[in-house]
Formats: sequence, structure tokens, C-alpha cells
Amino acid sequence: MKVGILTHHNIKNYGAYLQAYALFKIIEELGHDVVIVNFMNILHMLANYRPFFIRKIRFGKNLMMDLRSYLQGYGQFVKFSAAMKHLSLTHPVFNASQINALGLDALVVGSDEVWNFRDKGYHPVKFGVGIDVPILISYAAGTGSVMPGDRFPENILEGLRRFKGLSVRECNGVKFIQEVLGITPKLVLDPTLIYDFELENRFSPMFTKEYILVYYCKLSHDYQKAVRDYAKKHDLIIVGAGCSDLWFDKSLINIDPFEWVGLFRNAKIVLTGTFHGTVFASKYRRNFISYPTSVNRMNKVQSYLRQIGLEDRMIFHSVEEFVALLDTPVDYRLFESCLLRQRESSIKFLKDYLTQV
Repeated sequence: MKVGILTHHNIKNYGAYLQAYALFKIIEELGHDVVIVNFMNILHMLANYRPFFIRKIRFGKNLMMDLRSYLQGYGQFVKFSAAMKHLSLTHPVFNASQINALGLDALVVGSDEVWNFRDKGYHPVKFGVGIDVPILISYAAGTGSVMPGDRFPENILEGLRRFKGLSVRECNGVKFIQEVLGITPKLVLDPTLIYDFELENRFSPMFTKEYILVYYCKLSHDYQKAVRDYAKKHDLIIVGAGCSDLWFDKSLINIDPFEWVGLFRNAKIVLTGTFHGTVFASKYRRNFISYPTSVNRMNKVQSYLRQIGLEDRMIFHSVEEFVALLDTPVDYRLFESCLLRQRESSIKFLKDYLTQV
């Protein structure tokens, strides 16, 4: 079948790109002709492209560092743009009618925060409004900052009723569909947990010295100092993955999504405040701490850690407990069994709906 994927593929975010790529490859491996629907939500694109080109310049002793960061940010944008060639994109489309005209046999909506109607990325078409294809399903649709009881746009009901199969990525997504439609959707894994990125063969070590990897983890000064002291004590360096800060030893901004994956694969310890940072830390069985600081990220990370039995990796109440967690190896035994079971169930969901005629 000709299968389209409607997701957040063009917002230049590592997790967003990698989930789109992984789902593309998974459905392709099931034997289908797959395309990424090149849907253009202009406001969402502008909001996500902005950090590449508009950065705060601090005149003074940090001026050269800021200028270097700006140039690296542009290089990062170029690398993201080059990575798009690995996705089979349709021509740009701007509405449901243009999506319908693509002649798809099936459309898969997801994953990522396609169902976060509180976010800049909201658009009714992602809820199926106006979509007319033979098979319409969602896969690991994320709801992000949406909370149970939130008032939702009324027009999305029309679209959600068009779906033949519904699956979500977070527990709040289950509750959302239960409230809206009165049915329970399937809870499935993010596609990055199913796809084997080792097939890409792109992961040469970038450092000879062991390192603590940091990815968008907003730590206070006390926590930063504790991490630096810990790194010094254990002869580690601190590396920023696609982000920069003055307390890092190395800030790697100008990297593509696959180089980003390699940094997680080879890290000694991972500190992250994001969903996909947590996913890739656990995927490669790293010792990690999750420290999300926004409602959006807390919803996603908590749900994921609960699914795999690793809630303790974000539970601490002081700097001392934080440092103690750095020294506490992750027990991946439950994770292994949970991942195997949920992986089989998630792939079965796709097979069941993408083999209908």
C-alpha cells in the first residue's frame, strides 16, 4: 500500500526528526511504499526555526562564545536540512484537500505531539478533520501538555471519529481519548524504541575520554556545581548534545540527528530534561537522570518511565539525592521485559491496520 505519515518532521528538533525517520523505516520494513506528508504549518515552523537564527548575544567576555554558538547553530540548521533527504517527502501540502489528493491508501498520524492542541503545532488536520483516505490510524500520537479535563476544540470530534485505529504514546493521551470518544486507545511505544538505529552504521565515538552527556537539562547553579565536582572526581568531561552552556566542557551544536544518537550510545552518564533524551538514554542502557522542568515534558517523561518501570530515575529532592542517583546504576531487568512485550504489541498494531484491504 501507499502509506503516508503525518507528523512533526520539519521542525528541526532531534527527537521529532528521529521519530519520523524511525516510523518511516518501520512501516517500510512492513513492505509498504511510504512517504512523509510534507504538511506545512507555517506558524509552527517559524516558532521552531527561530532559535537557529535568533540568539541572544552577550557583549563582553562571552561575545566570542556567543558568536561561535550562532555560527554553529546555522551549521546545525544546514545539517538538519541535509538529513531531510533520508525521508521520502511529498510535495508541500497546506490543507486536508491537498492531503486527500495525494492518493494514499493509508495515513498514519503520529508520533510526537500531533495531538497537543495547546501547542503552536496544533492543526485540525492532525486530528483527521477533513481527511478522506481508505485507512486512517494514529500511531503513538502524543498529547504533550494536554491534561485530563482540558477543554478541547469541538471540531476535532468530527476528525477523531474517522480513525479506524487509535494508539497514543502517553497515559494522558489514553485519558484524553476516553474523555472525548468514550473508548480506550492502544498505548504503544515511541517508534525510536522499535527501530534499530545500528542499521545506520554512523556511530563512531566522538571522544576518547568518557563523558557525561547533557541534553536540555535546566539545572540550578548548585546542581551544576555538583555535576562538575562529580565529573572531576571520576575523570569525566561534560558534553552538551546539540545545546550549549557555560558549565559544559564541550558544546556540540553543529551535529546532525544521527551524530546526536551516537553521543547517547557512547555516553557514560546522561542528564536530560526531555522525552527523547530519556528514551535514547534508556534505549542504550545508559546510567541516566531525567529532570524535566515543564509540564509538557513532565507529562511525557513520567508516562514513559512508568511504562518501563524506571520512575526512580527522576525522583530526588536535594542535590545530595541527585548525586547519589548519579552513582546508582539503572536496573534494566524490568525494562528489558517491558520493552520486548510492548515492542511486539506496538508492531502488531501497525500490522493489523496496515494489512486491511
